[in-house]
Amino acid sequence: MSAVMHNVISEAQHEREGNCFVKFERTVIPAAHHDMLCSFVAFKRKMRPSCFPAGVVVEELWKERRLAYLLVIEYRGYVVILKRNISTIKKLREVVENIDYNVLCKVFVDDHTQYKRFGMNNLDLADYAMRSKSFVAENLEAVFSTLGANNYALSSFQLKNNDGIYSLSLDTSKINQPGQKADINTLLSWSKAVIDKIAACNDEAVSNYLSVFATPVDYLTEFNRGNLDAKAILFSLYKLRTEDWIESITKEDEEEPLELNGICDIFKNSLDLIAVPDHEHNYYVDWGEERKINVIVSERGVSFTSEWLNSIKLNPAEDDEEHDEESLASYIRNTGAYTVMFDSPTLKYSNRKLFKDAGLTGNVEVFLNLFEDDADLVNTTSEKGDVAAESTVFEEGSLFRFTEDKYSANGKIMVCDDLGTEWADHILMGEDSVALFAAKHKDLCFSASAFQEVVGQAQKNLGVFFPLDGMWDSKIRKWQEQYRLNHVQSQINRVRTEGKTSNDAVDMWKRAEKQVNYQKDLYLVIDFMSKARLTTALRNLRDGVDFAEKKEAIPILWLISSLWSSCQDMHIRLHITCRP
Repeated sequence: MSAVMHNVISEAQHEREGNCFVKFERTVIPAAHHDMLCSFVAFKRKMRPSCFPAGVVVEELWKERRLAYLLVIEYRGYVVILKRNISTIKKLREVVENIDYNVLCKVFVDDHTQYKRFGMNNLDLADYAMRSKSFVAENLEAVFSTLGANNYALSSFQLKNNDGIYSLSLDTSKINQPGQKADINTLLSWSKAVIDKIAACNDEAVSNYLSVFATPVDYLTEFNRGNLDAKAILFSLYKLRTEDWIESITKEDEEEPLELNGICDIFKNSLDLIAVPDHEHNYYVDWGEERKINVIVSERGVSFTSEWLNSIKLNPAEDDEEHDEESLASYIRNTGAYTVMFDSPTLKYSNRKLFKDAGLTGNVEVFLNLFEDDADLVNTTSEKGDVAAESTVFEEGSLFRFTEDKYSANGKIMVCDDLGTEWADHILMGEDSVALFAAKHKDLCFSASAFQEVVGQAQKNLGVFFPLDGMWDSKIRKWQEQYRLNHVQSQINRVRTEGKTSNDAVDMWKRAEKQVNYQKDLYLVIDFMSKARLTTALRNLRDGVDFAEKKEAIPILWLISSLWSSCQDMHIRLHITCRP
């Protein structure tokens, strides 16, 4: 470790101005802490003032001279790192490991713990799923809904116990206890107490309140069991949009810079993985040789390689002393910004950890209760039927006619919003409720791709339950018209409730969303799926039974869980109507 610390101290001061104020390596200070080794360096360095925006060249005379220091404390095989205005400690990061997730979730928790903040990352790979979210309250345990929490990995949290407030980052093992500035003796005593607590804490699975989130499991065990057959990968680049140090993005051998939003949009959806023939545990994204991404599932973890991602460079300003040029591939690896889904339905790899969503198969009966079977859907033969110039209603045997007959109600207004800039196929407004309907017709099948089509259509419109004022004019105009399909102008009124106008529909929606008990509902109406067949398949997954339709059942279960989780996030009730 002596050679490592020497290299770390040398690396830290490579941008110093003048001599170091203080420098020592692996020294005991003070004598009261004889079992702790300290390495420290402090110096002055020039830095770009934060008031200048990116892209502005800052001359030397405007640069600020700031104190920079690095303190590394070694004790019981643990390392405490404190730094200020130090740009890199890569050599130290190469030889240390993060503290185990389960340990961090337990080390400061006691009978008096109150949770103040949760930072969460979604393990859902669906296109329109919420990627991350945070909650803050005086006592989250009293107000936080645990429904759907099993699909999120906890990334950070803040708690309060009898010792005070602690903030913990599970991604980086950063532990902070806010308080007054401390002298070296107090700091060493605090570090020693924290490490003693960590060392005394086992790495068994979390059994306290934090167990409501997705649970980390032993990666090697699942690998050896053959449970890590990769199916899809999602690169989560939403954080890249907020990196203010990036002045430009360039690609090797190309003069024109790349657009940040364009890069992020490429990766906004999950990517299917294809197994490499005769190479077990090797997969690739089929984007052609120029953009090929290889994914490797090894004993040590899930990694990826890509010449294309390596060639994309994230460039800081020329006088930015805190950041170096970095490839997009390196950025994604260093931030752990990718999630991998496997054939085993409960396992997902995120932020260099393998998580088990125990609630996925455990919620099978909850998911099945979302489905209502209706025998009339056995006889539907189309989505909209034949629409003729003289039509005043949708044809018998169509899903649109079924939806209107089944769900229209006295005192409510139904409109057909299909086609154009639609929010749903049908919308039903009541005095204190709004319901969106998405209908999809196909021949009877048990198909994940067919189900994904209607789920995606519904999920992207979940945000319309509270429309902005500027959206109403176009809806009023659209709903005043009669339905037109394939260049055929029918006589089917868009407002399907007799005696009501588009203004009536909008007024009722506006009244509903102002109600304290405003109820939001999402209905999927599908005639290609049998509830009996789905019930058998999902229960087989839950019970570990092997069956012929397993490859279709797994993504269907993911899709149900994803849509249900999104609806839970937005307090929307989900209903799925299908054939028996």
